[in-house]
Amino acid sequence: MSTSDDEVQAQLELRSVRGRDTPSLRESIEEPNLPPTDSGWQAWTFLATATTMETLIWGMGNAYGTFQEYHERSPDSPLYGSSRASITATGTLIAGGLFFSPWLFNGFLSSYPHLVKRFSLACLALSAVSLVAASFKPTAMRAAALQGFLSGWAGGAYYTPCMIWLPQWFVARRSLATGIMFVGSGIGGVVWPFALDALLSRTGFSATLRILALIQVLVGGLAWTFQKPRLPVVAPDARQRRRRRNVVAGVLPRHATVLHSPLGLVNGAFLFFQGAAYWSVSFYIAPYAASLGLSSTASTGVLSCLNAASAVSFVVIGQLCDAWQFSPLALSLSAVGSALVGLLLGFGQSLAPLLAFAILFGLANGGYPTFLAPAAKEMAALGSSDHSTIFVEYLAWRGAATVTGPLISAGLYQRSSQRAVWGSYGLAPVVIFVTTLLAASAGLAALTLPLRRRVASSHR
Repeated sequence: MSTSDDEVQAQLELRSVRGRDTPSLRESIEEPNLPPTDSGWQAWTFLATATTMETLIWGMGNAYGTFQEYHERSPDSPLYGSSRASITATGTLIAGGLFFSPWLFNGFLSSYPHLVKRFSLACLALSAVSLVAASFKPTAMRAAALQGFLSGWAGGAYYTPCMIWLPQWFVARRSLATGIMFVGSGIGGVVWPFALDALLSRTGFSATLRILALIQVLVGGLAWTFQKPRLPVVAPDARQRRRRRNVVAGVLPRHATVLHSPLGLVNGAFLFFQGAAYWSVSFYIAPYAASLGLSSTASTGVLSCLNAASAVSFVVIGQLCDAWQFSPLALSLSAVGSALVGLLLGFGQSLAPLLAFAILFGLANGGYPTFLAPAAKEMAALGSSDHSTIFVEYLAWRGAATVTGPLISAGLYQRSSQRAVWGSYGLAPVVIFVTTLLAASAGLAALTLPLRRRVASSHR
C-alpha cells in the first residue's frame, strides 16, 4: 500500500476511534469488570457459537445447489419437471432471507434488547416447523413459500444477534473475527452438499426436510444457549422509552444516511455486483457439472470445493483487512475472479478444470463478504450510525444481489446438448454475465480510492 494510502487509512482510523464505531472499546475503559475485547475465553466462545450458527444456517443455504440438481435430474423428486426458475426461486428466497432478515429486524432488536434471546429461539423453532410443513405434499410453490421464504427468513433472524453482538466482543480484530464467523458458511458448504446428496438419494425430499428440521432444533438450540452479548442489557433511557412507545418507529429497519455519500454508495455497489456474480456461480456450478455428464457425487464435489476454498478465503481476507486498506484487495480479487470465470469456467468441459476453477474462484471471491466489516467500520467513522446498523444494511445490499444474480442467470442459462469450445451446453450467456459483473465490481472498488482520499482530506 502506498504512503498516501497509509495516510488516508490513518485519518479514517483516527475518526473511527473518536467516533461511534468503538462502543466496546469505550465500555471496556469505563467498565473494567467487563470481559476483555479481542481476547479471552468468553470472546472466543462467542465466536465459536456464532461460527456454529453460521455453519447450520448459512452453510445449509449455500448448499441449495444440491437440492436444485436433485430436483432437475432425479425423477424421484416431487419437483421433477418443474421449471428451472421455480426451483431456483426457493434457493434465492433462502439466500435473500438470510441476507435481509438482519437488516429487517435490527431496529426491533436494538429497541427491545431484553427480547433478543427469546426472539432468536422463537425464530429457530419457526424455521424448523417451516421445513417440516414443506415436507408434506411438496410442490414448487410450497417449497418456495415454506422452505425458501419462511424457513430462510426465520433462520436469518435466528442468527441476527451474532451480527449485532460481534462488534461488542471484537474491535481491533473485528475483520478477522468476521471472517472466522463466516467460515461457518464455507464449512457448511463443504459438509452439507454431501450430506444432502446422501439424504436425498436414500430417503427422498420429504424425509430430508424433516431430518434437517431436527438438526436445526438440536444443534441450533445448543448453540443458542451459549450465545450472549458482552455488554449487559441496561435500563432504557428517556429517548429509548419514547421510541418504545412509538411501536412503529421501534420495529422499522434502521437506515444509515451516511450510505448516501458517494463513498457509501460505491462501497455498496461493488459489494452488490460481486455478490450477484458469486451467487450465480454458486447456484449453477453443480447443474452445469451434471450437464457435462458428471455423476451426482462429482457435481456435489465441485460445489464442495468451491465452499471449502471460500472457508479459507474468509480467514485470509479477514486478517489482511485488519492490517491493510481493503479496497485495493477487493479490486484485485474481483479482477482475478472475472478472469477465472471467463477462462477456466468458460473453457471448462471436464471435471479437472471445473475443480481447478472451484478452488481458485473460491479462494479469490468466496471470502468477499468479509469486506462488509471494514466497509461498515469505515462508514461508521464518517457518520452517526453504529457499526451493526451499517453492517446489516450492506448485508441487505448483498441480499438483493443474491436474488437478482441467480434469477437473471436462470433466464440466461438454457441448458442444451451443444458442445462448444467456450461456454458449452448453454452456459455462455451466464459466463458473459458473471464476467461483466466482476469486472464492474473491480472498477467500482478502484473508484473508492480517490473518493476515500477526498473524504480523509475534508476531515483533516
